[in-house]
Amino acid sequence: MIRPFQLQDLGAFLPNEYSNPDVVFPALVSPSFEVQSMVAPDDAVQAIVAYKNYWGNCWQGFLLIAERFPFPAARALRAHLHGTMALKNALRFQTDSVSCDCLRKWHEYLGFTLEGTRKKMMFNRDYDMWALLREGE
Repeated sequence: MIRPFQLQDLGAFLPNEYSNPDVVFPALVSPSFEVQSMVAPDDAVQAIVAYKNYWGNCWQGFLLIAERFPFPAARALRAHLHGTMALKNALRFQTDSVSCDCLRKWHEYLGFTLEGTRKKMMFNRDYDMWALLREGE
């Protein structure tokens, strides 16, 4: 189930090694971001999705993924992202991630296209720039 994010969701969220809610906490509580939680039947928070409109029908945001994230949840998240883009009439959703093979495969599965790499962007690490473009546009 995907529903609006609630602050107490952070207590039921065990992030994977690439997801750190503390770093993005200001965005999670900012009124400029729309934030949603993907919740498992046992009430564990599997993912947190945050996005905001930055210009026209272009959006930016991020995903926080739980340590235990089964494949059916990944399929549901992919469908949710594409459905939300259609609902918002978004042509573009962009995000950044640490540059590594695991996250490259993950973004490609979700349908994102790699647009380039920012060298030594933060914490002396390279970050990849990703865009999910709505099909047929």
